[in-house]
Amino acid sequence: MKKIISALILSCLVSFSASAAAFKIIGVSELEKLTTDTAQTTAVYDANNETTRKNDGTIPGSTLLSSYKEYPLTVLPKEKTTNVVFYCANTQCQASHTAAERAAKAGYKNVYVMGDGIQGWKKAGKPTSKL
Repeated sequence: MKKIISALILSCLVSFSASAAAFKIIGVSELEKLTTDTAQTTAVYDANNETTRKNDGTIPGSTLLSSYKEYPLTVLPKEKTTNVVFYCANTQCQASHTAAERAAKAGYKNVYVMGDGIQGWKKAGKPTSKL
């Protein structure tokens, strides 16, 4: 019984580690660097709901996902080495994590979550677009 429980725990840890390694958490300054670096292409995705978008706005140039769980993969770049960055409301929100995991599972190599979210972006004094 101990071996079975140990095997289950190990399996869960390996599974968690694999999904945790699927994307990297970055901050506002890292997102700015990615989007201003002309040597690489970066696509930014808003995983927020309509209410958050109306209240807080969006990062200019970001693509609005229809659903953070089930967005169509066709909204992602064709080139799977393109940087793809997802954000949601703030550090407590997990929608961007779910959206990023979907991209990583689809084979994207450079997947990021801007963990500060739109609220952190605004707090840093960065511009937003209103709907």
